[in-house]
Amino acid sequence: MGNRAVITFTEPGQTGVGAYIHWNGGRASVRAFLHVCWARGYRSPDDDPSYAMAGLVGVLREFFGPEGLSVGVDVLDRLPCDNYDNGVYQVGPDWEIVGSWGEGSAGLEYTNGELYGREFEQYEGIVAQLVDNHLAACAVLDARRA
Repeated sequence: MGNRAVITFTEPGQTGVGAYIHWNGGRASVRAFLHVCWARGYRSPDDDPSYAMAGLVGVLREFFGPEGLSVGVDVLDRLPCDNYDNGVYQVGPDWEIVGSWGEGSAGLEYTNGELYGREFEQYEGIVAQLVDNHLAACAVLDARRA
């Protein structure tokens, strides 16, 4: 079992690339990953999808760890888009979720709704962990330069 999702910049029915996550595929987690991409100034998916996907995958790998578990990248036809957990999140300008589909998808209204309680705490926890990871990596680089 997992809490799977696919994140893509492609519209439904089109050929494209997606990032698959086996864990943390709920909307609080996905919105946290996207917010970190936006906050770091990564190129927007609507302007430069290949660079945006590279940035997103980097954030996902940073969160899940260097072992490479729980994160995959492939064309949508080969990813589990009907995963019965969270389906597919379509991401557009400024790293915002603009649609969702597939078995398990909660639909756009729910996907973009406010985060409350446990979901908001999960969102904040993921953002904090990614900020801490980034600061720790910068400290290691600074120490090596000294």
